[in-house]
Amino acid sequence: MGMEQKNNPLVIKVSHSIDRIKDFFRFHLKQRSFINILYLIVFIITIIVSIVLFAMSKWNWAILLCFVAIITLLFRSIMYRITINKLSKSSHHIAIHYILTFFDEQLQYQTGDIILTYTYSKLDRIYETKHYYYFYISKNKALILPKGLMLGSEKDKLKAIINYNELKIHKPFWF
Repeated sequence: MGMEQKNNPLVIKVSHSIDRIKDFFRFHLKQRSFINILYLIVFIITIIVSIVLFAMSKWNWAILLCFVAIITLLFRSIMYRITINKLSKSSHHIAIHYILTFFDEQLQYQTGDIILTYTYSKLDRIYETKHYYYFYISKNKALILPKGLMLGSEKDKLKAIINYNELKIHKPFWF
């Protein structure tokens, strides 16, 4: 099926609040990474060992390891919040208002007089969540498209562009 939008690109005007920026950092930091896997492994091991110790009636050690597991999760949560707040405060250089234009073969980002173009094949990856599309232009940088800004016909047009370019949409890694 050929694309009929050659002269009719999908144009979406985006405005970000600090909450949307925090949503991105929250999403980005919770993706699969060495540190996230390490936290998960430590948590699982401490829980398993504490269950074994409970079964062996070694209550003191079992309770201590349960405490370590809980502290591991709390520490992870606190570190994420600190990092997200620090990143969002330092992200004052991120454009709050920009335009995303989806052409047949490329995505255009415009803020003020700055226009950057990315071919779909050069995107690092694309994630879809309940509320956003994240078009990663590099490993740590993404163009954010809130789904709530699009009408039904615009969502269909975006899906057609994604299908036309045979782009893989990744689902988030949550644990």
